[in-house]
Amino acid sequence: MPKFLILIPTVRDRAWVAKNLENVYASLTYPTDVLVKDGTRGKSATLNHVLEKVLDPAEYSHYVTLDDDILLPYNWQHDVLRAFAVRPRLGAVGLDYSNTEEGRAYMLELNPEEVYEDVTIRPLHRQNIAGAIIVMPTQVAKSVGPYPLNGVTTYEFDEDGFRCMRVKQLGFITGYVVPTNGYPTMLHAPDTKEYLDKKAADIEYIQKKRKW
Repeated sequence: MPKFLILIPTVRDRAWVAKNLENVYASLTYPTDVLVKDGTRGKSATLNHVLEKVLDPAEYSHYVTLDDDILLPYNWQHDVLRAFAVRPRLGAVGLDYSNTEEGRAYMLELNPEEVYEDVTIRPLHRQNIAGAIIVMPTQVAKSVGPYPLNGVTTYEFDEDGFRCMRVKQLGFITGYVVPTNGYPTMLHAPDTKEYLDKKAADIEYIQKKRKW
């Protein structure tokens, strides 16, 4: 049976995160380990550590990186598994947010739906998967490899772009899976001014220096 590893890196108040974790657990329908890791040293540093030291292909079939401010629909794992099963060369997926204007803006590239048996997918051609949730087969995630840390930024908001670029370089495609039990919900977290200021500075730096 498939088994998932979900990694949630966070810099937010743990009580706030714990409340949202109740939804994560309620959405699960397959064996899953959920790791909530301190992301204050940087999201990508946390992702790199788990990818290299924790994610074991012998134990986990699928690897999920999940932001701490997303509410997931029930049984989304089944939709994702069906997508990987029926769509050739699918290497990474997110969940479709197109039910709201905010969600459509977040996705950036809203392509026509492809229906395969009991699952619907929106393939991506130009944009990367928005980083709130990215799901990969473990072997693909291992092949993608770690994000190349530069020692300048703390919150590498282009790491989703890096991973999607690597997936495509490996010969796979990316896209969004349309959930069958409702859409994800993006929450608005009570972030500190310090976090928001650092986030804005890192985004500005990345936009000028990014290579993918």
